[in-house]
Amino acid sequence: MPEAAELDLVELMSPGSHGRLVTLDGTLVERYAISYDRSLVVSYRGMQFPVNASLVSEAHLHSLKPGSVLRLSGVCEVRADEWRRPVGFSLLLPNEASIRLLKKPSWFTPGHTKAVFLGLLVVGLLTLAWVLTQRARVVKQTSEIETEFREKSNLMEMYERLFENAGDLVLRLHADGRVINMNRSAENTFERPRKSMRNVKLSRFLEEENAGEWDRALGQLAQVQEPISMELKVVPEKGPARDLEARIQLEEMDGVREVLCIARDVTERRLLESEVRQLQKMESIGQLAAGVAHDYNNLMTIVIGNADILADEFETQGRPDPVVSDIRDAAQRASNLTRQLLAFSRKQVMNKNVLAPAELLEDIGRMLKPLLGPQIDMKIQAGKRLPLIEVDRSMLEQVILNLAINARANRHSLQPDERSC
Repeated sequence: MPEAAELDLVELMSPGSHGRLVTLDGTLVERYAISYDRSLVVSYRGMQFPVNASLVSEAHLHSLKPGSVLRLSGVCEVRADEWRRPVGFSLLLPNEASIRLLKKPSWFTPGHTKAVFLGLLVVGLLTLAWVLTQRARVVKQTSEIETEFREKSNLMEMYERLFENAGDLVLRLHADGRVINMNRSAENTFERPRKSMRNVKLSRFLEEENAGEWDRALGQLAQVQEPISMELKVVPEKGPARDLEARIQLEEMDGVREVLCIARDVTERRLLESEVRQLQKMESIGQLAAGVAHDYNNLMTIVIGNADILADEFETQGRPDPVVSDIRDAAQRASNLTRQLLAFSRKQVMNKNVLAPAELLEDIGRMLKPLLGPQIDMKIQAGKRLPLIEVDRSMLEQVILNLAINARANRHSLQPDERSC
C-alpha cells in the first residue's frame, strides 16, 4: 500500500488529489455508527467534510466521541460541480487502522456549551421572575409600612395635640415620682415651666402634709399596681394653693415603668360648693327668721288689739293717754318689722303704698328718741313740700332705723362739727 501524503486544504481541493491516499488531522464533529450507515463528519482547518467508514466496525466507531482529534488516512475523493470546479472532498477509510485517536475530547463540548447556555438562560429567566416578584412584594410591603408609619405619625401628632391641649393636668413621672414631662395645663397650674420641673420630685411642689400622702400613694401603687385616686394640694409659684383631684396608674414605656398622673383643678368648684353651703345656711336662717317673725307678728297683733281697746276706753272717759298711743305705734312698727323679715325670707311680697315723707319721718321720730337715748339730741328737719313717694313703709322705716343706729354707734369717731346729721 502506498504511503499516505499530508496535504493542505488547497491541495486537497485540487483535481490532482482525487484518488490519492492522504493523511490529515481533524476534529470529529459527528459520527453515524449504524449497520447501513457508518460514517464520520470531520472538521479540518475550518472546513467540514464527510468520511466513509463503512469498512470500520461499529464498536470502533462507538469508541470515538465527538470532539476527539483524529488522524485519518484514506483515499481522497474530490467533488466537483457541473463545470468541473472542486466544491469539496471526502475520505474513504480502508480499515480500522486508518483511524488513530490523537486526543480525547474535552468534557466540556459544544453540546455542553449549548446546555449550559440554555441552563443559564432558564436560570436567568427564573431569577428575573423571582426578582420581579420580590420587587413587587417589597413595593407592596414598603407601601404598607409607609401607610402604617403615616398612621402612627398622625396618631402621635394627635396624641401630642390632645396631651398639650387637654383641660386636665397630665404628667408623666418616674416610678420614684420625678417629673418626666407635663402638658400646658400643668404648667399653668404649677406656674412653673416644665423644663424647671424635669427630674424633680413632684412632692416638692405639694403642701407638706399632702407630700407625705403622695409618697405613700406611690409606694402603694408599686405594690397593688392598680389605679389610685387621691387629692393633691399644689403650691404654685405665686398665688394661693390649688386643689386637685388626681388619678395615678402605672404604665410601661419601652420596658421602663412610669407613673401616669391625670388631675383636675377643682379649686373653683370647691369655692362654689362653699358658697352653695353658705347660701343653704342663709336659706335656713331665712326660714328660721320667717318662723320667728310669724310668731312675733301674732304676739304683736295681740298687743295692738289690746292697745286699741285701751285707747278707746281712755277716749271714752275723755282723757286720752299718749303712752297708750306710743305703745300702739311701737307695736305697729314691730309688726312692720315682722313683714320685713317675711319679705327677707321670701315669704311675703313688698307692700307698696303712696306716702308723705314728712309724716313718715315725724312718726318714726317718736320711736327713735327713746331708742337713741337721752344723751343724743335728735332733730328732724323735713321739707313741707316734699313730693309723695310710693314705697313699702316698713322697709323705709327699717332703712331710717338702721341709719340712726349706725350714726349712734359711730358718733365717737366723728369730729365735733360732724356730729349732726
